[in-house]
Amino acid sequence: MHSSNNISIIVPHYNDQQRCAQLVDALLQLRNGNSSIELIVVDNGSKVSLQLPDVEGLTLLHCPTPGSYAARNLGVQHARGDVLIFTDSDCLPDTQWIQTISDFFAEQGNRDKVLAGRVQMYAAHADRVSFFEACDFLLGLDQERYVSKGYAVTANLSFCRHVYERVGGFDSTRFSGGDTAFVRAAVRSGFQLVYSAQAVVYHPARNSYAEYDQKARRVVGGQVRKGSLKTRIFYALRNLLPPVVEFFRLVTKPADYPVKLKAFGFLFVLWYMRATSTISALFSRTYLAR
Repeated sequence: MHSSNNISIIVPHYNDQQRCAQLVDALLQLRNGNSSIELIVVDNGSKVSLQLPDVEGLTLLHCPTPGSYAARNLGVQHARGDVLIFTDSDCLPDTQWIQTISDFFAEQGNRDKVLAGRVQMYAAHADRVSFFEACDFLLGLDQERYVSKGYAVTANLSFCRHVYERVGGFDSTRFSGGDTAFVRAAVRSGFQLVYSAQAVVYHPARNSYAEYDQKARRVVGGQVRKGSLKTRIFYALRNLLPPVVEFFRLVTKPADYPVKLKAFGFLFVLWYMRATSTISALFSRTYLAR
């Protein structure tokens, strides 16, 4: 049973204990004891058990099915709220994040809309962007651009429960791209996708080869092993070709030249990751896309 006035914030978690704990602390502060807002964290088979405070309105679930979209679906199944808000365990909310989303859906005309909020990337050190961080810092999770192309990411996504039910939830078999598939299906069903620059979460720029490689494997796996044959061929070819689109996006991006130069250099590393992951995803039966 769920109330039309309730909000459920759903966070999938996998092997990211420290940052998830920071997110939970921040959300509990924003919630400030408001009983109409619940927080659901769904652990997706982490190696170390997640330790969360024992407070009312905070629920920790365990999802045995691998993949963040399976975890999100389980979270929705246990959620009481009519407004469903999604973010990731490595994000941090702006102080007005929950209030901005709540005010948006309080307007009756917005209940058939899907709200994609801004994802602001940040570097580990405010005065210095490293070689590994530069590309993600300048180009990572550009939600406004995604919305202009008809999709969005679950790092900052919210909608009413009837939207979720109409679409049929996320594709639990995916490790990547399930948010894109969900949002596109929602738009096809007649729901409007809108962008909010005021509903902000902060996301750390990836700062190691291993982090980028893990993401490349996950994203490429979702691109070339799921979806229609036409879509898989498109992504396979795109990943094997030089990153021309990202190159021109960097050219037009307003940023300090040292940071830009680092990002340009890292594009070649990123191209190598995508190409090798694509070849592996196409021809290896043991490809691990998580």
